[in-house]
Amino acid sequence: MKFLALLFLAEALLLQWLGGVYASGFGGHPDEAAHFVSSVMVHDFLLHPGAGHPMAFAQQFYLHYPKVAIGNWPPLLHGLLAVWYLLFGVSRASALVLMAVFAAATAGLMAAAARRLLSPAAGVFAGAVYLALPLVQECSAVVMTEHLVTLLILASTLAFARFARSRTTVAALLFGGLTSAAILTRGSAWALAIVPPIVIGLTGEWRLLTNWRLWLAALMVGALCVPWYVATRGMSPNAMVGIDATAPAAFFQQAMAYFPLAALRAIGLALTLLAALGVWHTMLRRQPSPRPVEWPALAAMAIGVLLIQCVVPAGIEQRYMLQLLPALVLFAAAGLHWLTMFGAPAIAWSAATIIVLLSMFHLPDTMRNSGYDQIAADLASQRTPTLLLISDARGEGSMVAAIALRDSRPHSLALRGSKLLVSEDWLGRSSHPRFATDDAMRAMLDAIPVNAVMIDHAIEANQIRHYHQQIEQLLKADPEHWQRHASYDITRYGQPHSHAVDIYLRKPRDSNAAQTINQAYLGQLMQRQ
Repeated sequence: MKFLALLFLAEALLLQWLGGVYASGFGGHPDEAAHFVSSVMVHDFLLHPGAGHPMAFAQQFYLHYPKVAIGNWPPLLHGLLAVWYLLFGVSRASALVLMAVFAAATAGLMAAAARRLLSPAAGVFAGAVYLALPLVQECSAVVMTEHLVTLLILASTLAFARFARSRTTVAALLFGGLTSAAILTRGSAWALAIVPPIVIGLTGEWRLLTNWRLWLAALMVGALCVPWYVATRGMSPNAMVGIDATAPAAFFQQAMAYFPLAALRAIGLALTLLAALGVWHTMLRRQPSPRPVEWPALAAMAIGVLLIQCVVPAGIEQRYMLQLLPALVLFAAAGLHWLTMFGAPAIAWSAATIIVLLSMFHLPDTMRNSGYDQIAADLASQRTPTLLLISDARGEGSMVAAIALRDSRPHSLALRGSKLLVSEDWLGRSSHPRFATDDAMRAMLDAIPVNAVMIDHAIEANQIRHYHQQIEQLLKADPEHWQRHASYDITRYGQPHSHAVDIYLRKPRDSNAAQTINQAYLGQLMQRQ
């Protein structure tokens, strides 16, 4: 089994390399930079234990690299990444290797479950096919919570199945601990709360409800998780709202129409048919012996994940269905296992694997993103301590992360236009300019002072704000103080954009005089959100 785990890790790393993720920069998802920068902040705090109060340290770090988002997300991923950096160094490649480890661990856990419930061949099939799914590859290309929370949700589900069989205190504590870890990775893991009642209902094991060990696990989850969510409930108002918060029914209808089809698209037609057959074989077909409790648990896990994504308006993206894929692939392995009983197993497994891979395997182009890291390297050589970023969330985050990675932290100030120049909520709604006139904008640039401005023309039309054109026109109209330094090519979502990013540099009034950053003024601006 250890050898199989190493093969899964090799597969995950190979697919990352083939997809070009190690040659890419930040930008695979707008949230990626926030997770990376947050983990770097935790690493720096651990590296300097005498740095002072954690909140004061975080505030100073955020002033320099305003993409810290602990509180918007629970802290487990950032803490694990920080420890990983202490061992293997701070880099995007290092973080991506950990994402591959999480993905491979999920595949290994699936293989172990399929091996025990079905056969060794089913285990190899389940783990290898899971890693090859395009959605799994896409989530392996970014530093995000998806793979860790998927691993922990699956582990927690299987731990509950173990508890339902053994009824031991150790199994109950394992279920409670893994559930707590999942919830402290991502809020969607609260879906695990409905696994026990669904399993009890499907199996008829009503006596579990009177088992004090089950309630011990629930108490453990409450004690570990509820304080965090209560403490951070006001940190990002409306951050988790994908549509109008006053119309939850409309979101539910939209999500119910999207997510089930998104999950089926993620596994392809062949796996969908096998999964349907597997549900029949493991859950619906009459059997002379009791069914393994793992199958009702996996079904409950799938129902819980789907339900919470449809009920909680956290947005509609296919990546949320990654948490559903282990259950679907394991049911597909069960369906294929049943088919192999009517012929030569080796031929059936090989043929099915080839058919499945041909029907769904490809290397996603969206994994390839680059260009912003080169801009950060160039600006580092120009000694520009204060950079104003005019872009969308993806471009801002890519630059903040790239600058933080190259800095002797904390050093540079990477200022986000979306935070400095407008007042708006987490999702960019209700946007109001804070410097409506050119004079007010110019005074702000001088008061900080800003040494360089990045203007990104590769952003989508619906992401353009009024201040994007305003500040570009202001810089072009002031050649006495500003000059265009260079234009850069970038790649986003696998699509190249030529001369898409312009860098403007302030002309120094005295090349020998160092400019002092007005951090008090800057802090006031950052707090006025």
